[in-house]
Amino acid sequence: MNLDIRKLIKIKNSLSKNTKKNFPYLIFFTIISSFFEILTIGSIMPVITIFIFPDILFELKIIEQIYNQMSLNLNEFRVIIIFLFIILILLSTFCRIILLYYNINVSKLITSDLSSSLFNSYIFNNYEDIASFKSNKIVASTTEKLEIFSNIMFHFFNFFSSIILSVAIICSLIIFSDINIILSLIIFVGVIYLALIFLTKTKLSKYSEYTNYLSNLRVKNLQDCLNNYKNIILENSMKSYSKFFFDLDYNYRKTQAKISLIGYLPRFLIEALSIIIITVITFFFLSKNNFENTSGIILSVGIVVFGAQKLLPIFQSIYLAYTSIKGNMGMINEIINLINTNKEINPDLNNKRKDEFKSLKLENINFKYQQNDKLVLSNINLSINKGDKIAIIGQSGSGKSTLVDIIMGLLKPSNGNILFNDVNIDFDTDKFELRKNFSHVPQNYFILNETIKDNILFSISKNKYIDENKLNKAIECSELGGFISNFQKGLDTIIGEKGANISGGQRQRIALARAFYQEKNILVLDEATSSLDHETEKKIIYSLKELYSELTVLFITHKKNLLGNFNKIINLDE
Repeated sequence: MNLDIRKLIKIKNSLSKNTKKNFPYLIFFTIISSFFEILTIGSIMPVITIFIFPDILFELKIIEQIYNQMSLNLNEFRVIIIFLFIILILLSTFCRIILLYYNINVSKLITSDLSSSLFNSYIFNNYEDIASFKSNKIVASTTEKLEIFSNIMFHFFNFFSSIILSVAIICSLIIFSDINIILSLIIFVGVIYLALIFLTKTKLSKYSEYTNYLSNLRVKNLQDCLNNYKNIILENSMKSYSKFFFDLDYNYRKTQAKISLIGYLPRFLIEALSIIIITVITFFFLSKNNFENTSGIILSVGIVVFGAQKLLPIFQSIYLAYTSIKGNMGMINEIINLINTNKEINPDLNNKRKDEFKSLKLENINFKYQQNDKLVLSNINLSINKGDKIAIIGQSGSGKSTLVDIIMGLLKPSNGNILFNDVNIDFDTDKFELRKNFSHVPQNYFILNETIKDNILFSISKNKYIDENKLNKAIECSELGGFISNFQKGLDTIIGEKGANISGGQRQRIALARAFYQEKNILVLDEATSSLDHETEKKIIYSLKELYSELTVLFITHKKNLLGNFNKIINLDE
């Protein structure tokens, strides 16, 4: 448990200043709430005494002096004491409400910070590492698991505030009540909770790993269905996928229910047994005194009952916090580990300066992937000059896409040098600047469930200014004009998720228009005309040379009939 708590405490390194500034308030109201708990328990003695044994209360000289100076009768004095007691209870309740607010608010702020940290750990990571991530874990960790984590953080803060409150209540009970009754009750309750912790820790650890496994598998199943729904429908395998998802979800919910049951079950048992213990102990002390001179015992029991009413829910909160943390530690570990994967310093990406491109050279480049000892590229040397139209050819698996990923600064070469404008590039420090020079149309391009215009502008559509000339030029070059004119809403037509409402060739032309609009120094096309008919492909390549004559183009293709359009050809089979 100590190790689990230390892991949660380490999260503070990922928190924003705005979140951290709430911690002093959380600590302050925890202390204030503890102070009021002491006062309320201490005040219950005069409340009970003024009604049952007023003579005992007046044995205190200060109470007698106040009573005489106020010139009140006994009933009026009782009203004042009750009024003051009610005010104290309301103040104590108000402080507990504020403490609850900060517990909930801080836990949600922490979750928000962690959500951003998780997203950054993916988006700012090395391209090769991102490609190796399992998307189902990413989706589960940034959505469902973080929501559970938010509840765990609430229990975590409640754990510490409850410990402080319980210490304050126990101290006040010892001061104002019979120590024997208090110690008997605390030892009894403490032994039961410690026994439960010992008996359930192994089971909670197993449940923790199992729920984390099921959470990832559920998301994976859902992604598989959404990405493969055509084949599922054609194969009539909907029931199989539905049953598989139901089984995963059922087992996940059932295991979560078991964790909750372990956390909540002791409350009712301990409350019942505590009442029995208090009754037995009270009877024991009363009978020991032959039921004479019972005022002290009755006062002590009254204070103990009032204190127990406050203390037992706090003990339960501590235990519930333990079961929540222990029962979900698998998810917590995965989230913390994913946050720690981002070791890079977030770069300054606000610099919009566009350097003039003259040349880019690769010298003696070798590359192999992290999980493979075999070289994918060996001793690659090439020179790319401004305005070059370069075709890259080779058999499948020859490393064409890997080569352009290195050129674009996505993959770090195992050996060799990259020179931009004859200046050697340090990959770790200069890769973000290098990447600004490229626009890219991959084989698997992404289509938004938005308008045609939004898909062409992509992230640029968030800017206030849209260059209409650049937009029209990109539409002309990608041969989208006739396609757009077929729609009543034109550029404002919604094309559906993944472009479901349009053909593969139309989707590919939108992806091309997106790259043309950016007008970067170098355009990389990875089989970017594979879905186009020969005539459309021919028109686009011609328009590309005419409308973007100074644009440097790297074109990966298997089509030998296109090679005549390029002034350089890189054959990776040679």
